[in-house]
Amino acid sequence: MTALYPRLKQYPRLREVLPTLGVTMVFAGILTAYAVQRVARSPEVVWDHRNNPEPWKQVQPGQQVKWMAVNQKHTSKYNRSFNVGKKAHDAF
Repeated sequence: MTALYPRLKQYPRLREVLPTLGVTMVFAGILTAYAVQRVARSPEVVWDHRNNPEPWKQVQPGQQVKWMAVNQKHTSKYNRSFNVGKKAHDAF
């Protein structure tokens, strides 16, 4: 923080860029978290072709697959079943 103040005095335009840079970094973090969540939990992504080649066929009617459901009633939420006992290299 102490090194930032002399830079702000030296480059006054840097003060104008910092809010835009901060908002962009926050948005990039949220976007990255959403992408990781979609890849990890979505039934469209296939992680194990040998044991579960088509995970989208396991989604039952009434299960919530979307990240957020507004004004919709679902009986349950889709949960990907992982093989916990297997090693990571055995799955591929």
